[in-house]
Amino acid sequence: MTMSREERAMLAEAADLHGSRPHGDDAIQMRDIEEAIGRAEGRVRKRRRAGGVAAAVVAAAVAVGLFAGPGSLMPAVFQATEAGPVSDVPKGLAPFFSWSPDIFPDTLNYAWRHRYVQPLDVKASRDGYGIVVNGVIADRNQIMLLYTAMSAPNREIYGISDLKLSSSSTGAAMDNGNYGSYSNQRERSSLQSYRGISKISLDPAAIADRPSRIWADFQIGAVPAGRTKGWNHSDMSIVKFSPRLKVAIDLDPRFWQAEPVTALSEQTVTIQGHALRVKLEAYPISTKVTFLMDDTLLEDTDFKQSFLLSHELQFSIYTRDKGSREVQQQIGSSVGGWTEEGFQFVMDSRFSMDKPKLVRLNFPKAPGTPDLIFNLSP
Repeated sequence: MTMSREERAMLAEAADLHGSRPHGDDAIQMRDIEEAIGRAEGRVRKRRRAGGVAAAVVAAAVAVGLFAGPGSLMPAVFQATEAGPVSDVPKGLAPFFSWSPDIFPDTLNYAWRHRYVQPLDVKASRDGYGIVVNGVIADRNQIMLLYTAMSAPNREIYGISDLKLSSSSTGAAMDNGNYGSYSNQRERSSLQSYRGISKISLDPAAIADRPSRIWADFQIGAVPAGRTKGWNHSDMSIVKFSPRLKVAIDLDPRFWQAEPVTALSEQTVTIQGHALRVKLEAYPISTKVTFLMDDTLLEDTDFKQSFLLSHELQFSIYTRDKGSREVQQQIGSSVGGWTEEGFQFVMDSRFSMDKPKLVRLNFPKAPGTPDLIFNLSP
């Protein structure tokens, strides 16, 4: 789901409205969305195709935290989980495992347990700035880069101001252009360096040829030494940006070869009066959940608007192993968009390599709705 300039402006307006009002009031959240949508529609009504309004709606819903809450798709903060063992982790990767265990390090522990992390030591430097990519994890939906950044002498790192991925075979940008497709966590080891983990959602068309080599192109932002403490971040005039720092990464072919575990729900869920089946696709470090619809619903603009505004969409994911032990899966960031099959969420939730025998989706905002069961047993 690519957002136009008007949709991005609408998202910012919704966020501004929400920021000045109390949290937790669903009526206020809905009004914020409706007001922002109204302004966006006025700007783009003449040139927007039928699906565009729905794209704007989901952007506004994300902006005001419509999906926020326990077990929801867009938690306001990442919830803590237990960190895994790191006894045999290479030296360059070990510091990333010592962070407070939230969604990215938890994914790192999960991937390492299944030997799905590719250690690296690729570097680029220029004019005193440097970048070292220490490792990578990927599947067909997203790439996570683990890196260490260094600033020039007499500068203190403000952050990675830009990160681009491109295929070496085609030169095409690999990100999918979605709002929120790039996210970053960092642990500052000093004012001149920090370790970062960045996740980039992938454009399926850009990786159709399964590139064996990709380019990661970084740019570092830094401020004069001594200015980090007490600095008002609204004053960007003191920020200096590094030259582009570009490194080549030869990807482990397993990242593209890993097939998703796919299943259809045995039941339907009723949303806005329509009974829908759901398709689950579990990749190594991400999960797709698609609400399947026929052409009649996909062409109904009013339904698509009401569908995205519905709290019935909120769900939690539980997995059950062969010993019948059930675990609620942590859901991190999520992006959503319309496809030829229906509405699809792609989210940070990883469990397929643990080989659960079934997955259960629970809909806490839809009383009386039966849980959806996905049988993953061979």
